[in-house]
Amino acid sequence: MLQLERGNESIHRCGCCGKQSHTLRGFLSDEGPVGVYFAGYTEGHQPQEGTIVVSLGDWSEGAPPNAREAFVTKVRVLDGQPQVMLVGPGESPWGDLDVLGPMLTREEALAHPRKPDCFHAIDHILAEDDRFMRYFAAPRGKRRRR
Repeated sequence: MLQLERGNESIHRCGCCGKQSHTLRGFLSDEGPVGVYFAGYTEGHQPQEGTIVVSLGDWSEGAPPNAREAFVTKVRVLDGQPQVMLVGPGESPWGDLDVLGPMLTREEALAHPRKPDCFHAIDHILAEDDRFMRYFAAPRGKRRRR
């Protein structure tokens, strides 16, 4: 069973507007490490959206970054429900973090056999890491996939 462990949070100034940006980190395990996630948002940005990168694969000690892949998503709340969309690496503020593994293009992510695992992980993140959903001030629930 997938389990989530919240990691640390860092706050910095957005490079484009100077507002506070938040980066949340966390770990995913299922009888051992299976992934990590980075989630982020900037207060006051319009449209109100966040980014979640889920890196899945071999996270055992000493495993190389190419033993995993990173899915990049955008999250918005519409009609009170989180909506998650796969996007490409250019939408990620963490594109320079090689440790996450190669960031998949939207097309690669849509066709990837681990896409259901990515969305399962995001369901856990949205339900269990309230730091991210507080930004949207929306009730939690199932999200629609696009």
